[in-house]
Order: sequence, then structure tokens, then C-alpha cells
Amino acid sequence: MRLAVSILLSAGLALAAQGQAAQGLRPLGTSVPKGDFTPKVTRYELFISDTTVNYTGKERKAFAVNGSIPMPTLEFTEGDTALIIVHNVMEREETSLHWHGLILPNEYDGVPYLTTAPIRAGETQVYKFPLVQHGTYWYHSHTGTQEQNGMYGALIIHERSVAPMPEHVVVLSEWTD
Repeated sequence: MRLAVSILLSAGLALAAQGQAAQGLRPLGTSVPKGDFTPKVTRYELFISDTTVNYTGKERKAFAVNGSIPMPTLEFTEGDTALIIVHNVMEREETSLHWHGLILPNEYDGVPYLTTAPIRAGETQVYKFPLVQHGTYWYHSHTGTQEQNGMYGALIIHERSVAPMPEHVVVLSEWTD
């Protein structure tokens, strides 16, 4: 068992290292290439709410964003500015959003009580940051078990210098009671 875990971990680290180059990360302090491009602000509003699901024959509490599990796929273009307005409409729970792999200001990292204040029930948080890279990422709650109970989704930043190609986003998950 340890050998299998070690092999998987090593393979995962190697893939992660390759993925950084493939994800289009740029060194800090560098900008998106210039050209015929007018940056824009891409805005999303996310409404986080309590819900009940029954995927296995047993009802249980979950979390939906804009009424869906997984959360909506957020799509941007490299060089644009992300404007994401998060409304916590849950009755009692605080929440948070963390963005995996994105280069952004630390105060928007989304780890509650460490880099970011939690979004309390009934409150709204505005995230606004430049998109200085391209690639396929994911975002999720960093509060309690909210990620495991529905709060996860894909985040895609299209490379601006490449003609768009047809794509299909697939978010895989497993559910346990």
C-alpha cells in the first residue's frame, strides 16, 4: 500500500511540475504580451445557499452556488480583470472561496482566518484581480466540509493569443454520505 501511494504521489508531483509550464504561468512582474487586445472586466455573481440533495437514496445537507452543484464554470481571457461578487445567502454558516493555481493578491487567496476574512451569513465579498496567466484551474470553499458537500467548480482562463477551439469542461466528483 505504501509503495502504491508513494508511486502515485511521485507521479502526481511530476505531473504538477509539468502542469505549471503547461498552465502558462508567467514570472512575477511580467505582463501579458501586448498586441491587438483590449482588456475587459469579466463579472460573475455567485449566490451561495444551503440545499438538500439525495444522490444515494439518503437526503443530506449540501451547498449550492447559483442553484447548482458543482459551482458554475468561470471563464475568462488572459489579461482581463476578474470581478467575482460572492453573496452568502446561507442562514447561519460562513464561507470562503479559494482559487487553485492563480496568481492573485494574497488578500483574495480565500483561506479564512489566514489570508482572508470569511464571508459571514448574509454578507457579500467582492474579489477583483488581474488575470496574468492562462490555463484550467478549480476553485472551492476552504470552510469546513463545504467543498466535499458541493462547493467546487472549474475556472478557465483562455490564452488570448490563440484562436478559440471547441472545448468541453468535465468536473469529476464522488459523493459519500
